[in-house]
Amino acid sequence: YLLAWTRADKSMRNKPGDDSAARWSLQQAYTTQGPSGESLVAFSFDPVGASLFGDLTGRHRPESPNGPFDLVAVLDNKVISNASLRDRIGAHGTISGGGAGGFSRAELDYLVRTLNAGALPAQLDEEPLVERTVGPQLGADNLRAGFIACLFGIVIVGIFLIGYYFLAGVVALAAVLLNILLILAGMSALGATFTLAGVAGIILTIGMAVDSNVLIFERLREEQQRGLSLRMAMRNAYDRAFSAILDSNVTAAITGVILYAIGTEDVKGFGLTLLLGIVASLFTSLFVTKTIFAWLINHRGVDRLGSLPLRFPKWDQMLKPNIDWMGKRYIFLGASAAFIAVGLILFGVNFAKGRVLDIEFAGGTVVQFNL
Repeated sequence: YLLAWTRADKSMRNKPGDDSAARWSLQQAYTTQGPSGESLVAFSFDPVGASLFGDLTGRHRPESPNGPFDLVAVLDNKVISNASLRDRIGAHGTISGGGAGGFSRAELDYLVRTLNAGALPAQLDEEPLVERTVGPQLGADNLRAGFIACLFGIVIVGIFLIGYYFLAGVVALAAVLLNILLILAGMSALGATFTLAGVAGIILTIGMAVDSNVLIFERLREEQQRGLSLRMAMRNAYDRAFSAILDSNVTAAITGVILYAIGTEDVKGFGLTLLLGIVASLFTSLFVTKTIFAWLINHRGVDRLGSLPLRFPKWDQMLKPNIDWMGKRYIFLGASAAFIAVGLILFGVNFAKGRVLDIEFAGGTVVQFNL
């Protein structure tokens, strides 16, 4: 703590009610060197500030009564500089310190950045709204859990793609892996940091990328079942699946933009990875896979792409069950209404007991630790 004068004749402050013509500002702070090569911080005022500061320092020269005097710079009620006043200072001045060699590099950077940043436009509340502390062990556990979740997602998706679509599944899996690399590259280029919500966004985009490829492959299977050549079937599959893929990704992108625009930091991380994943998914599913298939057809002589339904016709029949869904619509409508009613009742009971809203909405404290 430091005692300092706040009287008008011993201080220089901008007050909220001051006229704009009477307000002053520090125009610039920068590093320089003194006559002996020592490191200094130089600063300059606007014309109003130069006049006021000249009057203030002129009244408190070292040879003045009760001199010499100390001059302190205060921002947001925090002293950032405390120096001895040596002479009258007008529009330009310097601050020296730090011993015989002047300020250290860290001291210079801190003082210059702080002076240039200036005071905050509003006073911060001493009681933070949210305070989050993550220990190194918990952070490492979260990172490991996120990595394992991504790895499991890739493995399970890869087993499904290769086991169901054979060679086409291998191509799709390569596109999914490229999709993840593009997301990581995009986040690195943007300087974004990873959060748990961001990892969840990456896992979600893996599923979205697979969904786009499944739409194409199912169209391809239908075209091949019609007896078309692989080249023609491939072209028709991409053309007919394009609108469905684009529509689903556009709607998801709108959601991602909203989350990134108005969400908290964790939600912003999810929204950013979702947006990057959508762009990467469109690129890999519509361009990369098509390019690989064209290379397989033109240079490797592939004339047919198999899949589980094409290899085993009975499997294809199982995927088309002959069930009169509309005839049983009243049964399903009744069952759906019953489930909805039970869900609403349980939600109302839990909401009344305060079990629905987490601390982000209700406030409180959460402590997580490993045993």
